[in-house]
Amino acid sequence: MIENQQDDQISPIDYGKHHAEPQKDHRDLKYMATKISEPRGSVQYPQHVQVAIEDDTSSQNDSRWYAKNETYKQLIGNERTGFIKKKVYSIMIIQLFLTMIMCLISYLSLDYRRFQLDHSGFAYLALGISIFIELLLFCVPKFAWRVPYNYILLFIFTLCEGYLISNLCSYVFDRYSDNGGFIVLMAASLSLAAVIGLTIYACKTKSDFTTKGALLFMCVTSLLLFGIMAGVYYQNVINLLYSLLCCLLFGAYLIYDTQLILGGSTHKLSIDDYIIGSMIIYIDIVYLFAHILMVLIACLR
Repeated sequence: MIENQQDDQISPIDYGKHHAEPQKDHRDLKYMATKISEPRGSVQYPQHVQVAIEDDTSSQNDSRWYAKNETYKQLIGNERTGFIKKKVYSIMIIQLFLTMIMCLISYLSLDYRRFQLDHSGFAYLALGISIFIELLLFCVPKFAWRVPYNYILLFIFTLCEGYLISNLCSYVFDRYSDNGGFIVLMAASLSLAAVIGLTIYACKTKSDFTTKGALLFMCVTSLLLFGIMAGVYYQNVINLLYSLLCCLLFGAYLIYDTQLILGGSTHKLSIDDYIIGSMIIYIDIVYLFAHILMVLIACLR
């Protein structure tokens, strides 16, 4: 009875102090689930809900590995499988087929082989064009997403890289005329075995190599300086060591890029990055082949 009387004597102001609902912090509403598929103008959301929508979009874009795309789309299930089979690896196989044809022309046509060896300036020109296109596709992603510019740039890039690889094969065919074809075929077989093994490892391993991008980039810059030194102080042992290190580096990059394409890791490619995906896998394979060939040449010397 005494307690009931005390409750009856509480004023409305004191009752509001003790029984008011706790105020919700807008920062907690930042992570609430919202529908981001509806247009912003169709539904009038409160201000804190709009912040939640923007944060959700930015979190998706931050999962991209090199650029932000406003039309970013997460790939799930069969979409990721179709992206891998129909887009990336189909284009990459066509690139490798064009490169193989150019190397075959170097082997069959003596005039084409002599032209490449006598005019080495075209090799440097092809190298410069390929580097420019590669930087353009990486640094200005709209060129990698817009059709048909992305296909045109990738085709020119493939021709330049194919010319460089065929130029290296022409040197081997001319220097080792008796067994030059066997040396190139051996390098291609070793490269194929390495690519298959590393791809299977990238698919089966539980390690996330997509977080090692900074480490790989540091290794690239270090090997670049080492390559300049190897070119100035030309010695067979230094070139052999440089080629072996490059084989290891491009093998690691093959695992890294394969996991970017397969998804299921920290960083991944989106549906618009099929040109980037095919280009990076192609670079890993052809330069792995080139450095394996250089290792064989250094061993024969």
